[in-house]
Amino acid sequence: MNIETEESKLLKIIEAKADELEIRMEKRTSFSECGLCSDCRNLIAICTKFGKVVAKCFETYQILNSSDPVEHCTRYNKLTMLSIFDMKDMAILIELKKPIGFLNEDLRKEE
Repeated sequence: MNIETEESKLLKIIEAKADELEIRMEKRTSFSECGLCSDCRNLIAICTKFGKVVAKCFETYQILNSSDPVEHCTRYNKLTMLSIFDMKDMAILIELKKPIGFLNEDLRKEE
């Protein structure tokens, strides 16, 4: 019986923490009010424990605010697009035994 009461206490604590987390997630501000920057790789977004929200551009070092959202930016880099460095990391080098493409007459004779 003692184990069951311990389990029920732990379950209540876990449920309370889950509810607290859910409430904090609902309070968390989305950065859609920053305009174009809301889905840019260069957005630095900070939400503090006490609800203070700070958004800043990593490229231009400009502090962003909802009263003047960004509509156009030459440094915009969509969050879902891969950067050239990401593509390089994902690249697989393939060693080929035969040349690929159009062969000139010298290479055709060798085969």
